[in-house]
Amino acid sequence: MKDTYRRFNAARIIEQLVQIVTFCVLVATGLSRKFYSSDISVWFILKLGGIDNARIIHRGAGLLFSLAAVVHIVVAIYGTIVRKWQPSMIITKSDFKSAVHNIKYYLGIENLPSISGKYNY
Repeated sequence: MKDTYRRFNAARIIEQLVQIVTFCVLVATGLSRKFYSSDISVWFILKLGGIDNARIIHRGAGLLFSLAAVVHIVVAIYGTIVRKWQPSMIITKSDFKSAVHNIKYYLGIENLPSISGKYNY
C-alpha cells in the first residue's frame, strides 16, 4: 500500500472552501447584475428575491471574501515568522528561469521543457 501524506489540515481546507464558494457567489451575483438584460440574469436575480437581495448577497460575499483573504495572509505571515513554516510556495529566481525556459521551449527555441521537481512554478 502506498504511503499518503496529508498536505493541508482541516482549517486550511475550510479556508480554501470559503474562498471558492464566496468567489463563485461573487461571480454569479456580479455577472447577473452586470448583464441584467439577459434572460438568465433576470431569472437568477428573481430567484434571489430581487435586485436588492442580489446586492446584499454580493456585498456580503465580498466582505467575507476579503476577510478570508486577510486571514489567509495573516496566518501565512504568522506561520512563517513565529512557527517557522517553510515558505515553499514563494516564487524564487529559479521559477522565473524555468518559466523563461518553458516559453522558449513552446516557441521552439529549446529542445526540452525545463526540469522541475514535484511542485514546479
